[in-house]
Amino acid sequence: MKMLPPQNIDAEKSVLGAILTEQSVMLDIMEILRPEDFYRADHGLIFSAMVRLFMQTKPIDVITVTEELTASGEIAKAGGPQYVISLTEDVPIVSNALQYAAIVSDKATQRRLIKAGGDIARASYAPEGDVNGLLEMAEKTIFDISQGRNSKSYARISDILPQVYEEISELSQGKDVSGIPTGFLDLD
Repeated sequence: MKMLPPQNIDAEKSVLGAILTEQSVMLDIMEILRPEDFYRADHGLIFSAMVRLFMQTKPIDVITVTEELTASGEIAKAGGPQYVISLTEDVPIVSNALQYAAIVSDKATQRRLIKAGGDIARASYAPEGDVNGLLEMAEKTIFDISQGRNSKSYARISDILPQVYEEISELSQGKDVSGIPTGFLDLD
């Protein structure tokens, strides 16, 4: 009997649909998920397209994601335009998007642990195996899974510096009040 790896397709669809419906959740979801966390390859491709759009500060919606997938030659592998559109129908509640992302992340971690367990078991059966080396490999494998789960992605300073500089320049030019307006012009 073959067991199905841990996954939750409904949660995957809900995450993608939530992003398509309300792109403001994208940054928080990117802190939780990576494209390879999705069980279905087409969902990983769609999420990758969303990440690319986000990194280019482009809007994320059905049209832009479909266009990005078409431009990268992945639209057929992603299920086609109709599938991308259908994802907006599978969102129970957008405000629960982070919970759906956590479910997808947990299932991905379980799959990684299953793979690691199999790798450790196979290595344990090797007749020429060194027990200390095997223990080290097992510890490293589990540690890497744990670190991957807790790590946040990093950006190069050259990618974010122009945006930060622009924000600081706008604040220094005094176009907007940078805090709570008091009504006293000199103080504001």
